Amino acid sequence: MGWFKSRSDDFFSITHKEGKELYYFNQLGLLPIDTYIESHGKTSRTTLDLGVQYNLSIYDAAYLELALRKGGLIATNDGQLISAAKAAGIALLAR
Repeated sequence: MGWFKSRSDDFFSITHKEGKELYYFNQLGLLPIDTYIESHGKTSRTTLDLGVQYNLSIYDAAYLELALRKGGLIATNDGQLISAAKAAGIALLAR
């Protein structure tokens, strides 16, 4: 999964115990997800800086960096990420 840690460690441990991890990873491969390996070097520093600036985990900082770079919204219930998004001028998806 790269250097971003999943919040759902329980998901991986549960699926591993059940022996279904390969099934779930194959299912993820069916999703229309684009990855841009070449952007890693360009975005790593920005992501780390955002994490420090807003006191975010690396994965929340990655969401913030992506929204800033792509002009996207953030949908979250995480109070700290909501505060950071507002401070950075990122629109939030309302419930």
